[in-house]
Amino acid sequence: MDHRLIAKIVTQRVTELLPYGPANIPEGCSPAQLGAEERVQQVRFNQEYFIHKKRMNVSHNEETMTEYLEKNVGWGILSRAGNCDVMASIGYKLLANTPSVRSIIQMQLEREDDKDSHTFVVLSKMKLETSSFTSIISWDSENVVICDPWLSCIQINHPGLTWFMKFDEHELMGAYQPERFYCHMDDLKYNGKLSVLRSLD
Repeated sequence: MDHRLIAKIVTQRVTELLPYGPANIPEGCSPAQLGAEERVQQVRFNQEYFIHKKRMNVSHNEETMTEYLEKNVGWGILSRAGNCDVMASIGYKLLANTPSVRSIIQMQLEREDDKDSHTFVVLSKMKLETSSFTSIISWDSENVVICDPWLSCIQINHPGLTWFMKFDEHELMGAYQPERFYCHMDDLKYNGKLSVLRSLD
């Protein structure tokens, strides 16, 4: 099955599981449904409590990071809403059960001011070289597709945003080519450090 179609199907499934959508949305947007903000606040509380309980930066410990990402799935499904961490974690879980995908990577991209970060999933027909993790635009668009349910929700619910890069009618919702995804992230100021959270080959 085509990887773009797989990413689209996974994104649709994530939005079905999280009908209240994301509440951590860019300025000028509003939640997909009334009550979404309160639901995502509960998810954030769970995330922050987990990190506090572990008394460590989860990104510095692979085992703890994996546990944190797995818990995101449960928190999101329970709240029926989530931020990009939750949406990407559920997407990763769904993709992990898709045999036709060669490589799956959950990644994080920091804002240029280091005050926030964005999480998404990369699926590839071939194993990505570690050296390529530093640059999205260097990825081969023939083999690599970015699956980003959070970004898709923003585009679907707020198509008229003047500051946001216009949606290309040839793109599939939730399936982004590296160059296009990079431009979307640049518009949102997520153009800082790129890091791997977990992967499956």
